[in-house]
Order: sequence, then structure tokens, then C-alpha cells
Amino acid sequence: MKFKYLSLCLLSFFACSDGDDNFPEDKPDVSQGEPMEETKIIQKDYISNPKLWATPALSNDGFVVEIEMGNEGGIRSTEKTKKSIEQYNMGSHKSLLPSIKAAEWGYTVLNLPTGSMDGAGRVINNIYLDNKASIADRETALKTIMKFVKTQYQVKDQNTRWYSMNGHHCWHHYAGAEGATILASEIGENIHGYQLHIAMNRGAARQYSKPWVIDFSSWHGASILDYSKGKVWKEYSGSKNGHSISLVERSMLMSYMAGADGVVAEAGSVICFYDDVTADDCYKLSPYGKVFQKLYQFSKNYSDVGITYTPFAVLLDQYHGMDRQPSGQHAFGKFSYNQGDLETFKLIETLWPQTFSVERNGNEVGTMVNSKYPDAVDFLLQGASLDMLKTYKVIMLSGDLTLTPAQVADLRSYAADGGIVLVSSRHLDQLDFNGTGDVAMREEIVGKGKIIGYASSSLKKVLDTYLKDMLPIEVEGDVEYFVNVADGAFYVTLINNDGVTKLPKSSMKKDNSKSKDVTINYKANNKIQSVEELWNKNDVSVEGRTIKFRMQPGDCYVLKIASV
Repeated sequence: MKFKYLSLCLLSFFACSDGDDNFPEDKPDVSQGEPMEETKIIQKDYISNPKLWATPALSNDGFVVEIEMGNEGGIRSTEKTKKSIEQYNMGSHKSLLPSIKAAEWGYTVLNLPTGSMDGAGRVINNIYLDNKASIADRETALKTIMKFVKTQYQVKDQNTRWYSMNGHHCWHHYAGAEGATILASEIGENIHGYQLHIAMNRGAARQYSKPWVIDFSSWHGASILDYSKGKVWKEYSGSKNGHSISLVERSMLMSYMAGADGVVAEAGSVICFYDDVTADDCYKLSPYGKVFQKLYQFSKNYSDVGITYTPFAVLLDQYHGMDRQPSGQHAFGKFSYNQGDLETFKLIETLWPQTFSVERNGNEVGTMVNSKYPDAVDFLLQGASLDMLKTYKVIMLSGDLTLTPAQVADLRSYAADGGIVLVSSRHLDQLDFNGTGDVAMREEIVGKGKIIGYASSSLKKVLDTYLKDMLPIEVEGDVEYFVNVADGAFYVTLINNDGVTKLPKSSMKKDNSKSKDVTINYKANNKIQSVEELWNKNDVSVEGRTIKFRMQPGDCYVLKIASV
């Protein structure tokens, strides 16, 4: 590991502005303490209530890496597989997840008719599809869907422990509201928009105080990664099938650093190993297995990487019913997108381009994307408590919202306490707005904060001001990035998602022309003591308050920027 201890000259704090006179010049204050004081970074200076953001742990032993058992039977010895998992120190073969698993229930309720069977062999009684034609509104649709979930998966009451896992559909909050014990997202598969799933899942977990998990499925198109000679999934199996190892590594590291309480290597008891047996009577570790070994050991070596800093929250319409399938924009698979739905769609595509391009070309492009904006967003559902709202510096309303008087009061109280509320101009009247401005931007000062109404054409300007410029760092370079805050250090995760492509049954390809030159400008007022890269021990160049390096396609960096 290469440590770089720095003696820094005093520099003035730099704040970015493009000089647009039609937009408020003041921006959320991200600086803390006296300029360039030799004081340490303090988590509470950035995260007002760490307890609300640090979701309940799955295990007292910290982050969980589960190597899912069950598919190895008939191909390999189950006991030898368990021994191998233990020997390689790559996680656990014992599941901590509840036995009642509502897995991919969004897909099931919209696609599997009564009498059909899901992937787990359950016979489906689909009360939603049976009555879909007569369901007249979104509220009824949601009630019927959640009744299906609780009935289909035998969730008897609020005391029932059950596991909710969404795939394509971002319905995490609905399961949280219905008392799901653990909230999860499936990625891999033929799913795009992993960053959106993270933002949805983490937001729901924080709002309902639940552990959250990311499950990686190695299915890709009509293929799955499988190194076994017996080909567990028959004609779909192959050592070149499924997703790239690069995508597995990037998504799993992202999940850990983004605050997930655990990850699941779906069918990992098969895919993590070759059939070959080593001298100590274990199965030989596969490239896929090495990713989870590396992740697990990283999580033990760096068990405290702080809390993911997401100062920006999007407050979604209670009945958004977002359907991410490209075959037609329909909430709950039935209702055509309205103006509010399209605004949310535009917001998401601005944050993470190609999020809704679900495997149209059979390639991995769009699963994870680089963006000019940081992954510093949580999605909350309308009705989130005032205490939860106050943990964010900015709240953006999105969707076809109808606010209750209590919700209006909470939002104005939030603003009065120093928060910033961003709202589409057409919703201003609901907030008892009494501000000034032009068609593109209007503003009302409310106590210590403000309510800002913006036109659709001003969306990028709003995000530039109230998202991009809120972090204690500025990143120059086309990469994915986000920040964790701990006492004494910032942890900056950077991932280059460009230049790595893979079709379902072909080898991965890299385009080295997609390498990225990255510059990090340190904006916090605390002095830097050291900078080190933790994931691959890469060297970085540090001059004063500037950190520079070059990222190859698929590269992952975790920078620890430590204060005095």
C-alpha cells in the first residue's frame, strides 16, 4: 500500500459558478470549520443524523457476503463447497435472509397469470392480472398488488419476517411500507440502471429503517456463467456466458461503498468455483469467486468506510408505480405515464443516461454509467417523516404529487429550518408559495431556507447548483463517483464504466480509448494529511489540494482522503 503524506500550502476555497443571472447565486454550504484549520473531518458536520442513515445491520459481524447455496447438488459436493467458501475466506454459505422470499415480485405480478409457475416453482394466483381490466386508479392498483404479495408469499401480519427483492421495477418503498424485513434489489440478469436501484433501495431502507441487500444474478440474455463441466443450466451454461467479471466487480464494490448491508452471489455455490480440486481438498476458485473473495476481505480490512453522503433527496409521488420496461411507459403496468411520470423519467435519465435502455442491444452498456453528477441521491416516498426530510440538505419533489396539508406543513417546516425545496412550477400552488421570479425560476425565502419553483427547461441548471456542487470534492473527468464521510476521512469511490462491453455468449471486450483522466479538487476546509487508494493500491498524483490519476476501462478506485 502506498501512502502519500502531504505538506499542503494554504489555498483559498474555490466555488464554481457559471454566472447565470437568472439563477440564485447562493449554493448549499459544504464547507465546514475555519479555512484550512488543522482539524479532522467530522461526520456530523455533513450528516446531521447518522443513526437515521446507517440502516440496521444484517449481522453483528458487519457487511455480509452470501454465497448462495442450492444449485451445486448433483454437480459438486455440497460439503466440499461449504469447506471451499470457508477456506477461501470469501463470505458465508449460511443465509441470514428470511425463509419467506418475495423474489422478483414486480415481474411476477405484471407477467405471470394465475396457474403459471415462477422461477422458484411456486404456482401463481395473480389477483392483480385477474382484475386488471376493472382497476380504475393507481391507488387501487397498488392495494391489489400488495395484497397479491402478502397472499402469494404468505405474509400473514406485521410480525412475519419476509424478504422483498425487486428486479426491473423500482417498488422498494411499497414493500417497506408493508413491513418487509429486508429490502433488496436484483441486478445482473437483464437489468439496467444499477445506480437507480441503489438510490431507490437505500432511500427506502433509510425511510423505513430496514437492512438492504443487492443480489447479483449471472443470467444475461438466454445465458448464464457456469464453469462446471456438468453444465448446471444445460444449454444456457458456459464459461463465456453471462456478464463480464468487470461488471460483477464494479457493481459489488459500488454496493458495499454505497451502504448496502450485504450482497448475495446468486447461484454462487456453482459459479464461484471450477470442478478442479486443490491440494487442500477444496474446489479451485473461479474468476467470479475471486471477486467476492476480494470484496469480502476488503470489507473486513476496511470495515468502517463511513456513511454514503447523499445530501439530495427526491420525494416521489406515492403512486408513481414506475415500470422500467421499454415496451411502453405504464405505471403499475397499466396506466400511461402522465406529465409527472415523464418529469421523473427525465430526471432519472439526466442523472444516469441510458438507465431505461433495458438490454435493447444485448450488451452490458447501460447497466452502470458514468455521469457528470455524483451518485449522491436517495429516493424517498411521499409521506416520509419530517425527521427524515431534515437529514437532507435538498428535497426535490417529483411526479404527479397531491400533497396533504400535513405534508405541506412538513415541507415548509423543513425549509424554515434551513432546507431547500425544489419543485416543478406546476406544483407551487400546493405549497402555499408566495415568491418571486420569472417563468424559469421562482423563489420564496422561508425562514433559514427556501422553496424554489423551476421550469422543466431549468432541470440541468438546478442539478448543477444543488447536487453537483454540494460535495466536499469536485471531480473533473467522465466517471461515476460518490463520497462517504467518516470521522477523520472522506472515502471517494470512482468507477470508469465506459469501454467495457460484453454480449451474452461472447468474451468481454475493452476499448482503451475510453480511458479517463480524472482530477479531484478538494473543497473542504480541513487540511489533507494523506491520500491512499484502497481497492487496487493504485498510485495517484497529489499536488496541494488536487489529486490526479488515469482510469482504464472498468477501473475502480476508492480514495481515502484523511484529515489531520
